[in-house]
Amino acid sequence: MWNKLKNSKQSTRVVILLGVIAVFVMMIAFSGNGDATTNTKETAEEVSKQVVNKTIDLNDELAFQNFKLTMNPVIIYEEDGTILADISFKWLNQAGDGEKTFMQMAAMDIEQSGELLNEVNNSWQDQNSDIYFPNAEQGEWEVELTYQLENAEDSLELTFVPMTDENSNQLTIDLN
Repeated sequence: MWNKLKNSKQSTRVVILLGVIAVFVMMIAFSGNGDATTNTKETAEEVSKQVVNKTIDLNDELAFQNFKLTMNPVIIYEEDGTILADISFKWLNQAGDGEKTFMQMAAMDIEQSGELLNEVNNSWQDQNSDIYFPNAEQGEWEVELTYQLENAEDSLELTFVPMTDENSNQLTIDLN
């Protein structure tokens, strides 16, 4: 029977069909990102971040007596119906007397529409966060914070309050 099918047009069609099915199965099997540990929660978070998705490039540097800040881009996104802002910056320890934490150098407030915003990851209280990292003298360290916003349109007012006698510096981030 195989010999009869082998020479017929029907067998050619069957072989082509099986080959196409095999190609599709292989494409589906290998279409992932190669990371077997990716889970549904991570994928859902990535999708929800795309609902409101803005990146605001900042070229701001703020110089203080004992440290310098360089702002990174601010990322605005929505997650689980909440609008969030990832705010990060690098700070250079110029105190001249050893390692310091950012918390020793400055405090920071973020307001939107006259309301003080909440940092959602509890970084200001978590002693293992970037805020409390012991940055070496002349060392640079990145601080990453996430704040819950009132909305995705109104500007943010960042106020850095140094722990010295010098004045605070304020930075306005226009979200539009």
